[in-house]
Formats: sequence, C-alpha cells, structure tokens
Amino acid sequence: KHPWLKRKPNCISSGSSRFNMASHWLMPSLALGHLFLHSCAALGDVSGDRPVLDIDFYRATESAGIDKWLLQNMNLASVEGMTKYFHTEAIAEHVIGDSERKQRKYSIDAFAKIRFKVKNPSSVVTNSSKIVTQVDFGPFVTFDFGEATNPDTQTLIKAHGGYVGAQQQQDPRWPYSTPYYWFSVTGWCPNVPYFKVPMTRQKTEQILLRRSSLCSQLEGRAACERNSHDCVYEEGTCMARDPAPECMNYTSASGRPSHVLGGMCPDGDQNPTGEHGCTYSYAKADQVSIDKVAGILDEDCGGGKCKKWIYFCF
Repeated sequence: KHPWLKRKPNCISSGSSRFNMASHWLMPSLALGHLFLHSCAALGDVSGDRPVLDIDFYRATESAGIDKWLLQNMNLASVEGMTKYFHTEAIAEHVIGDSERKQRKYSIDAFAKIRFKVKNPSSVVTNSSKIVTQVDFGPFVTFDFGEATNPDTQTLIKAHGGYVGAQQQQDPRWPYSTPYYWFSVTGWCPNVPYFKVPMTRQKTEQILLRRSSLCSQLEGRAACERNSHDCVYEEGTCMARDPAPECMNYTSASGRPSHVLGGMCPDGDQNPTGEHGCTYSYAKADQVSIDKVAGILDEDCGGGKCKKWIYFCF
C-alpha cells in the first residue's frame, strides 16, 4: 500500500458549519481499481483570534516541477477534486486528444500532496464579510499560467491581498457523492503570467529598500532627476522608483499603498499570521507516480518492464 493510505485522517471538526473533506477518505484510484489516496483537513494551532488550518492540498502535475517552483498563483484541490480533474482532463485525452501524443496533458505524470497551513485575512473570513466561502476561505481564483484571469477576482485581490480561495465542484462527468473542492493560492504579481513577472517579491523588496534609502536623502527636483534610474520626483518629494510596475498594487480603499505581496509567508513552513503577505505556508511535497498507481510499471513492454507511460502506449 502507498504510505498515504496508512495515515489516519484528522479532519476539520470545529463547529458544525465547517466542511469535512475527509468523510470518505479512501478514493478509488485512477486506473485498475486500486485504492490509494485520502484527503484530510485538520484544525491546527490557534494564532490570535482565529485558527491556523492544517490541510492537505493535492495537484496532478509534472514530477520534475514538484518542489522546484514556488506554490503561488495556482490552483490545487482536495484529493477528490484532483481525481476529478485528472479523469476529465487527462484520461479523456484518449478520446478527445491527439492519438499520436507523446505525453499526457501538461506532461502530468505524478500526484503531489502538500501540507498547507492557512490563515486568511480577517477582511475575507469574518462573520461580516460578504465574500467568505466555506467558513475559512475566500472566493476561488482561476489561474492560467500564474495569471488571475477573472477581472472580478483581481478586484478582490487588490482590496484584500493574497488569500486562499475555495470552490465546491460539480461535474456531470464526475458524479461523485462526497463534496469535492478546488483551491487557489494567490501570490506575488498575480495579474500577469509567470513568464512576464519581472522579478521576485524578495528582490523587489530589496531594491525598494535600497532606493528608498537613497531617494529620501535627495533634496530638490534636480538632485532627484540625476538619479532617475532609482528615483522619481512626485508632489514635491523624491521617491523610490517602483522596480516592478507591472505587478499588482492594492487599491486606495485597502489602506495600503504598496504592491500586493501575495499570501505565501516568506519564512518557509511557519504559522501564517493572516496579515499582509502571510496567509499560507507549506511543507515539502509527497508524490506518487501515476504510472505506478495505474500499474503501467508492472506491464511488459517487450523484453522488460515498462519504464513509463509512453513505452506502454507505443
């Protein structure tokens, strides 16, 4: 059995209104009828007036990218939600896709499980909030290549900062009886695709700190304009020039004049504070090969065991 089967689920149970994503914690696998996964959400440490949630998120993805890229500006799922995605988007390729394709959709070859800690901003999840979703989350944000593509959710991010969103899924192609969910984690520069992000949050903050130190000491327009690469003269003041103007800023109504930093906490697997720039953190991912789950690695590919899906297909 895969190790994920051996863990006893410890799930959200604080208050009857909190949803339970692990009421049916053994899922049928994606091929050959094996049982292999569970989904779990646990109530974690209390930080301040609201709890920090410990929750497992899942993603069908390319194994080479697991733990390589920061988990921000992307969509994840409960284990049931991930299974639904894989069934309707990847397995369906043998009917609706290119019969000569040499890889699965988006090069998906693994399932990843990542333990997240979540504490959303008070403005998102308080009882008076108009956007709170499933008690502890905000509205789901659809990300395509790292970009929040719905203008309405971009407006929410500008007002509330980076938050973790949730959405219950329903699909007639996957009529699963237990509720299943997709999640979104909003990070740095969520308004542009990954390949157009000019620099990281950390580098932007470092440059702004250096420029602010320089520009604040300059007096008058002439001195400021001699340092125009770093400074800009506005409203009678020499100010630091924004090194990442492409990236999203808060709206004035939010009370913050700066960039939206995103929700990912800067210090690794720490307890999120729910404040500006720290609404979630995560640990190193566990993963399982889809080829192993499906039994492909046990099949004979002519003179030996199949090493991966493409050998099995051709």
